[in-house]
Amino acid sequence: MRNKFIDKAEALCSSVQMEMTNYSNSMLAKRLGVEMAHYVAAAISNYVFHFGYINPQHSADDNLMRHFNAEMPTVLASFGDVFKTNATGVLILIAAAREINLDQYKKHLDYLSSMDFAKVGREAPDAGKDLPAGGHIYLYEAAMIGR
Repeated sequence: MRNKFIDKAEALCSSVQMEMTNYSNSMLAKRLGVEMAHYVAAAISNYVFHFGYINPQHSADDNLMRHFNAEMPTVLASFGDVFKTNATGVLILIAAAREINLDQYKKHLDYLSSMDFAKVGREAPDAGKDLPAGGHIYLYEAAMIGR
């Protein structure tokens, strides 16, 4: 039986990831065409919410990866502060739920912060009330990035 915290974190992550994918898809469709926009938007969202994971089928497609690398900075910067804060909170929760390696987690958040997406350091959201006792390290690490 799965832990209620894990179920809640996965549901939140799926919701925010879908919102990111849909917004990114509509933003990219005019420039890339509908089909390529769909793949690029999905690849960017997967990358963000799966801590740097790139689907092997995506990484094998040179054209897709060219668009992924070219569009990711613009896509990530296009979101408003509220979405970025909420997404960072979800990243903290899902990292704790999935027990993501701390070095991988810190590297990913630091990278997303450098892309003007993740809210870290003093801007890190306080997701502490939603974390189980062992998960507070993820909040602490997000708050320590850049300090």
